[in-house]
Amino acid sequence: MEVVHGYRDLPRPLVRAAIAIGNFDGVHVGHAALIAAARAATDGDVGVLTFEPHPAQVLAPHAAPARLTTPARKLELLAAAGVDVVVVAPFTRELAAHTATAFVDEILAGALAARHVVVGADFCYGRGRAGTVATLTADGARAGFATIVVPPVLVGDRPASSTRARAALTAGDLDGARAVLGHGYDVDGVVVRGAGRGKRLGIPTANVA
Repeated sequence: MEVVHGYRDLPRPLVRAAIAIGNFDGVHVGHAALIAAARAATDGDVGVLTFEPHPAQVLAPHAAPARLTTPARKLELLAAAGVDVVVVAPFTRELAAHTATAFVDEILAGALAARHVVVGADFCYGRGRAGTVATLTADGARAGFATIVVPPVLVGDRPASSTRARAALTAGDLDGARAVLGHGYDVDGVVVRGAGRGKRLGIPTANVA
């Protein structure tokens, strides 16, 4: 899988690209449905446009959610899901100030040369979240790409979401988190030296910072 940091000056032109857009925190079953729809739409590049840091960390840091995955782990999960190219756009206030039309023309149609754009039903974009799936569909038709809107993926009777996975983990419900994520939850970190109590008990453990 190719990883491109920034959407300007891609190292190569994307070929008949189907681009799924989102934060993809946790890469849950709903995200997997976006990627599957992109794969079904093209015989060319299956791409993901995602953002780092999470937009809330820039626009409302006091309310930013805890991350399910580190940026590196997110890329590993996207690769496992079959993505060909991930474009990681630095989320800045400058990017947030793009109008919905500028986001379509400059990034999706311009830099990424998208043929298909895949989003969830609640997708919003552009300054003040003014862009909706309706405006994306209309602007995409003008700019030369088709918009594919993927309905929510239900787990039980509720849509899968990163928020729901976080709530399950907070409650210690690992089975519930697995159902939403579609994979086991894991924590990445650096193994550090501990007090050695486990080793003295004959049960050595790894301490993760």
